[in-house]
Amino acid sequence: AGPLSWGLPAWRQELASALIRGLPKAVRARLTPVGQTAARALDWLDQQGPDQSRPFTEELSRALLALTGVETGPWDLGAAPNHLKLALLVEPAGPTVAPRTGPGGAAAEPAPARPGQSEEAATAPEQGAGPGQSAEWSYDLALAQAATAPRLRRRLARIDPGPIRQGLSWVFGHLPEQVQLDLDGVASTAYPGLRDDRTTVSQILSPALAEAQGLHRLGLSRLVWEVLPDPTRWTVAHLAQADRLALASAPYDSWAAFLAEARRASLQQLLDQIGPAWAVRDQAGFDALVDQARPQAAARMAQLVQVAAETLRRRAGLAAALDQVAATRSGQDLRAQLDDLIFPGFLRVIPQPWFDRLPTYLRGIERRLDQIRTDPARDLARLDQLEPVLDAYAELCLSQPVGSEATRRIGYLIEELRLQLFAQPLKTWQTVSVKRLLQAIAAARTPAGTPSAGTP
Repeated sequence: AGPLSWGLPAWRQELASALIRGLPKAVRARLTPVGQTAARALDWLDQQGPDQSRPFTEELSRALLALTGVETGPWDLGAAPNHLKLALLVEPAGPTVAPRTGPGGAAAEPAPARPGQSEEAATAPEQGAGPGQSAEWSYDLALAQAATAPRLRRRLARIDPGPIRQGLSWVFGHLPEQVQLDLDGVASTAYPGLRDDRTTVSQILSPALAEAQGLHRLGLSRLVWEVLPDPTRWTVAHLAQADRLALASAPYDSWAAFLAEARRASLQQLLDQIGPAWAVRDQAGFDALVDQARPQAAARMAQLVQVAAETLRRRAGLAAALDQVAATRSGQDLRAQLDDLIFPGFLRVIPQPWFDRLPTYLRGIERRLDQIRTDPARDLARLDQLEPVLDAYAELCLSQPVGSEATRRIGYLIEELRLQLFAQPLKTWQTVSVKRLLQAIAAARTPAGTPSAGTP
């Protein structure tokens, strides 16, 4: 995304000026006159040698800090008019992503392939859009990549240079971290990894590193699952009767489904703790991983089940109090919060350290309900502080085809902010504030080169 963010050279000063005008007033006031400051910053970059592999905003920040001593903080990319940005044309016939000056202007009209197109555009098949299909424009590289990834994935499946290996033990030899392929005369990078196909694990090629790492993590977990002894019966045997009763309310179709999910989730947490799954590329690495996981697997599953039991027990105790405030703003917010914390699949979806924080979040809800009974106006005042963060986060999630790691982390930090606003005696996992989270949300809106999965 770095090179694309620089726009056209002729309009770069106007782009810099627009971005500076989008900064908070307190920062912007120290950079006036804006036009002259933008020109000085670009001159400085020309003298120092700009790194156009990085986003334009990062290099602009570097120049402004050197010239003025001002730290700009997160940039509002929406402050720049669309005509100053490079747009991406996504054509439905193939994985075509062609840079243009922007839709709506003469220079933005779709055109045939020509010298200067991106490498991605050069991989498009000869056919154009089919009947009823049309090309779409995007200013966000992550959105464009998400649109083209399924087609590129299918092409990679057809041209995989090696044999397709499948199995429930390590039958994959040595997996290189990346391979170079020729896609219609264009050199392209693909990432070999594993994929969990439920009944087996397959070796595949992925078009994006983040996607490959996510799939490999799950595929590796499935292999370890098959090799290690099943600790489920031991875990159940050590459950107290009160815990069994609480777990009966878990949002799963059956007790067996809950236990299978608990085993898989606890194993995944354990493997994440041991080290990055992507680093396991051969038999020796896999054997070492299994040796580290084996003595810890049963205790980790028991711990996860205990956390789930306490969480569900506390949820059951909230039912009557939540019914009393169900029609109020505070009650609706609490219900939405609870639904975001406990849902089908929550054992697997919520990672550490946030999973172990679930009972604390439920304790926070308990304290908040107590305070609503005695001072509902105070609760509404604090909810007014929280809602701008919730609204900004909802917009961020809608803007991303697949949530990034940063977006997922912000979601859990919002739970920590709730503790600070509504249940202050409970300590937060790290320092949070409305201002910090709004800044983090603004920073997460910066287009990323590669999307990755997960929001709470």
